[in-house]
Amino acid sequence: KFIHVYATPDGESHWEPLPIEFLDGGRRTDLQAATSIRFIQRETNDYMEPHPVGQPQYVLYLSVRVEIGLSDGTTVINEPGDVMFVEDTHGKGHTSRTLQGGVCAFVPLALP
Repeated sequence: KFIHVYATPDGESHWEPLPIEFLDGGRRTDLQAATSIRFIQRETNDYMEPHPVGQPQYVLYLSVRVEIGLSDGTTVINEPGDVMFVEDTHGKGHTSRTLQGGVCAFVPLALP
């Protein structure tokens, strides 16, 4: 699945399905400029306190299973193969708890 995590002007974080527009007969998207990629090995039960992200980024869940907690009280579980676009760059942010250890990749987008 593809999801979008964002913050509203009041600083609350929320999530919604992320529509992906595939071009060329449904085979690829437009290019997006990224600055880097970082692979992270997460252990089961790793927990990150509430935090906003420094800049918009994609998180690619390669083999890890993670529960994301939003400040609005909702949670979403990302499974291997899921993609999350995170842009809650202000406000209360989100938590992250690893349910099953594995690898994920962080891909920050180039700022305009």
